[in-house]
Amino acid sequence: MPTFENLVTEEILPPGTLLSPVDLDRDTIAEITEDGYIQVGEHLWEKPDRAAREDHADVDSGWETGSSTSNGETDPVLLADLRLRATESTMASPADGGFAVSDAT
Repeated sequence: MPTFENLVTEEILPPGTLLSPVDLDRDTIAEITEDGYIQVGEHLWEKPDRAAREDHADVDSGWETGSSTSNGETDPVLLADLRLRATESTMASPADGGFAVSDAT
């Protein structure tokens, strides 16, 4: 699976992208910085899980808490879904310069 850093590097989630919480009771907006961090308030995080904990989200995975309307999306898309799309795209055409998918353990 691509990392958050992969999604930023490949501009699936370009710097300046705003991330909104899925939980409608929360109103924290995070932003992807120029250097690929997720900024929540004054804090910078490298991974969605850490950013979600900063926002006190009650979930197991930060990939399930945030959504984005990057790359021309009109409706918010879960970070987990963007990650899955990137994986499927790479698996369909690995020679197109997408993500390198490995089975690292």
